[in-house]
Amino acid sequence: MEELNIGKENHKSLRDIFDTSKISIHKWENYFEIYENYFHPFREKNVRLLEIGVQYGGSLKMWMEYFLKPKIFGIDINPDCKKLESENIDIQIGSQNDKKFLKKYADYAGNLDIIIDDGGHTMDQQLNTFKILFPILNDGGIYIVEDIESSYQNMYGGGPNRSGTFVEFSKKIIDYINANHSDFSSLKPNWYSTNIEYIHFYNNVIVFKKQKIDRFPINIRNIGELTIDKDKRSKVPKAKLFFSSIITIINKVLGYLKIKPLYIGSTSQRL
Repeated sequence: MEELNIGKENHKSLRDIFDTSKISIHKWENYFEIYENYFHPFREKNVRLLEIGVQYGGSLKMWMEYFLKPKIFGIDINPDCKKLESENIDIQIGSQNDKKFLKKYADYAGNLDIIIDDGGHTMDQQLNTFKILFPILNDGGIYIVEDIESSYQNMYGGGPNRSGTFVEFSKKIIDYINANHSDFSSLKPNWYSTNIEYIHFYNNVIVFKKQKIDRFPINIRNIGELTIDKDKRSKVPKAKLFFSSIITIINKVLGYLKIKPLYIGSTSQRL
């Protein structure tokens, strides 16, 4: 087995490690900068990383060489991948289609810092895995779903704006993150609202950060000078305020019917 730089000071970039690897690794070229941006804070920590989709084991070795104190986990459906295990690489055999396996694996692996889904890429596989394994991330943990091209391809159950794709699910997460601002009963804060700090979209990649949200942000103001006399600002006509309240009621109805809302201009007069 080739020697790895585990526990040794290593300043090689992931792309350098990839380019010099003796084992086959398959990644889109834009992934490396994304990896570096999110993984660098973990580089010198006791990081616990899971990659779904072992293939030839090349990327598992890449993570071993990049992080200084890693514990690497892998999942694959190919039983032969089990032979790629080593002292700091744990590989379990199972399918992302099997929710029972994923739930057992969540108990088995315990808390993780990074999860990379580079598995089967079908909609059910990506959704099953995220819903079951994302909760076991530690606070500050990163969850990456690669190859979201599948959300736009028929063979994986994808399609633009198609219900049930991982991309459409991820778009809904944006609503959950901002649900505390919603005045619709159909959108209220849920578990995702209080456990996801951000979601970032890239070409062919989506990145989530897990972080417990103890309270939602509040709108604050400093004690700086008001540079414009608030009493001399134009006032909103009473008629416009009245129509605005009517329009608000109408728009609630239109919203439930998923019809484009009406708009009469801003009535905001924040002081």
